[in-house]
Amino acid sequence: MASDTPESLMALCTDFCLRNLDGTLGYLLDKETLRLHPDIFLPSEICDRLVNEYVELVNAACNFEPHESFFSLFSDPRSTRLTRIHLREDLVQDQDLEAIRKQDLVELYLTNCEKLSAKSLQTLRSFSHTLVSLSLFGCANIFYEEENPGGCEDECLVNPTCQVLVKDFTFEGFSRLRFLNLGRMIDGVPVESLLRPLSSLAALDLSGIQTSDAAFLTQWKDSLVSLVLYNMDLSDDHIRVIVQLHKLRHLDISRDRLSSYYKFKLTRKVLSLFVQKLGNLMSLDISGHMILENCSISKMDEEAGQTSIEPSKSSIMPFRALKRPLQFLGLFETSLCRLTHIPAYKVSGDKNEEQVLNAIEAYTEHRPEITSRAINLLFDIARIERCNQLLRALKLVITALKCHKYDKNIQVTGSAALFYLTNSEYRSEQSIKLRRQVIQVVLNGMESYQEVTHKEAVGKMGFVVTMLKLIQKKLLDKIEFPEKQELHRNMLGLLGNVAEVKELRPQLMTSQFISVFSNLLESKADGIEVSYNACGVLSHIMFDGPEAWGICEPQREEVEERMWAAIQSWDINSRRNINYRSFEPILRLLPQGISPVSQHWATWALYNLVSVYREYHSSFGPRLLKAPAQGWSELRQIPLPLLPNRFSTCPSPGSQHLWDRGLPLTPQPFACPQYPWCPGTPPAELSRPHSPPPPDLPRCLEDPTCLSVRQEVPTPAGPAATANCLQTSTGHSLQWPRVALPSLSSLSPGFTSGTSVPCFREV
Repeated sequence: MASDTPESLMALCTDFCLRNLDGTLGYLLDKETLRLHPDIFLPSEICDRLVNEYVELVNAACNFEPHESFFSLFSDPRSTRLTRIHLREDLVQDQDLEAIRKQDLVELYLTNCEKLSAKSLQTLRSFSHTLVSLSLFGCANIFYEEENPGGCEDECLVNPTCQVLVKDFTFEGFSRLRFLNLGRMIDGVPVESLLRPLSSLAALDLSGIQTSDAAFLTQWKDSLVSLVLYNMDLSDDHIRVIVQLHKLRHLDISRDRLSSYYKFKLTRKVLSLFVQKLGNLMSLDISGHMILENCSISKMDEEAGQTSIEPSKSSIMPFRALKRPLQFLGLFETSLCRLTHIPAYKVSGDKNEEQVLNAIEAYTEHRPEITSRAINLLFDIARIERCNQLLRALKLVITALKCHKYDKNIQVTGSAALFYLTNSEYRSEQSIKLRRQVIQVVLNGMESYQEVTHKEAVGKMGFVVTMLKLIQKKLLDKIEFPEKQELHRNMLGLLGNVAEVKELRPQLMTSQFISVFSNLLESKADGIEVSYNACGVLSHIMFDGPEAWGICEPQREEVEERMWAAIQSWDINSRRNINYRSFEPILRLLPQGISPVSQHWATWALYNLVSVYREYHSSFGPRLLKAPAQGWSELRQIPLPLLPNRFSTCPSPGSQHLWDRGLPLTPQPFACPQYPWCPGTPPAELSRPHSPPPPDLPRCLEDPTCLSVRQEVPTPAGPAATANCLQTSTGHSLQWPRVALPSLSSLSPGFTSGTSVPCFREV
């Protein structure tokens, strides 16, 4: 089992100080700017940790608020010493680097800091005499400056109309610089002239940078030990230059397999050249490449027995000339990773769990597009097989989710993988501490999208697609699913949340899902809970109208019939699992004429709530304040279906049920010409309970111009009620009773005791 070892004292103190800056390390000057207390002196080990942990908290803890002047705490090198710091994302701006420009930095990693501009290039010169390692990976805007300073808004980032590319900056004076990462630099930066002053580079990363002439690399043929050319469109000229760099120990020419514009194809000859010319090579990454020639030996020639990493037994023919096994060999998304004998201690690939985990580990920091696909493979392993390196897998996925909080693909695949890696099968191997990390990292990813509503954010991040895939698997699992009523209820409850968001409903509009929901309408499992939830999902889908029904089977009319039958079968006194945070989604279904069956379900739900759960009477009114702004004044004037009654057209010869044809109900705003009292108060002789209608009243129900003939009729729902006649857009008349519902009097100030709520009635 994973260890529940408590955090170290250093970690606890660091976290406390960062969460209480103005009460521990510093004080607020002018109530805005942080200043270090004059009696505090901190060595580099503590300062580096404070800065790096601060960045971690900002990016990984949703309950941590960054301070705008945090870096000003380290402005004076006499009281604080910074040497090795790693900054990332939009946390860092030009003024932050300016605040620490007096520090003697040895290592500065800036990753995806897109708010940095050319002002920071000048700040970098302040570190030129001490800097040994520098990363500007993904800092796409750092080579841009304002064309007319002061002419743009402060919030403006790269805007071609007011920003120009800086082409005269070079690394002149960076005499100690040995490790440089310019990955994903903006197009147009003159890489060759930029790097020319660096005479002793040992490691260079030019990921994603396109250069047709790589001859400038030979100036470091006696010093360069690491070269990364990920996603560079290579050519034979590039290969001729690379093999001259005889000191190379690590070479990465991998590419994203989905980037189709790369013309270069790897051959057996190129691999042989690497082995022959680069004798010091310990690590090689050729992931994503298509191998033009057959580099593997035949199955017949492969030596039987246990898998071997010895070069002499290698299944990859060019690698048989290696002097020793490689420390790392990147073969992710290549055919070579599936061979038997691979001469490397660590291999990234997609053959098995070990290779997949190696891929996640190798590519997480700078290659989210590759990492997401590797995590997806891990998801399949955890779902279908068994994960044998559970703790390693969990830690790698957690790291990826923290590192790429705003990357949708990482968040979706990572969350899906965690779903399976933390299920009951693996529960005994997980510590409480690890489970908390899992929960926190998933919540942090969702919190990143707080600018939109929670459910819409979940949908935009792709959680809905993942959830639907998981639920679809369970719904179709005929062996496991029927016996698990709680699983039934919970999954349908989740889908109910999805169905409440208009933008997400199309993802539910598939024949497979609609068929499952329709079948569950007849379920008696868990009381009416499963049937009720299934009907709720379908009610929101029906609310989008016939034009949104994009499937042939099952037909909309057939599903509506089953919904009507299901609602009719429920006991109005049924007790259900109630957990409403807002009634807005239900109330939204009431004032509309698109889907009467949706109205029917919504009104049944509200009536069941206030009649069975008495505690909701006093709280129902305040909860309705979360309803749409149009309020109840409009709602009271709109015909609403209620309870087990059902409407139909008047019983005229040849008439059809409008809801069978999916037609909208449209009231016509004019009165009945035959009966002057029609839109007003009924005569005294019609006000007596259960009094028979006038002999000619049925003719009024047939009259297509009649709007609101009132008639006293007995209904199954209770005492006498007033029946209304409504003309539809097709000329048919509808009859429905008005039923007094004193129990709804607490809904809102607009509903008084005895308010009549319309109810369609089957006639």
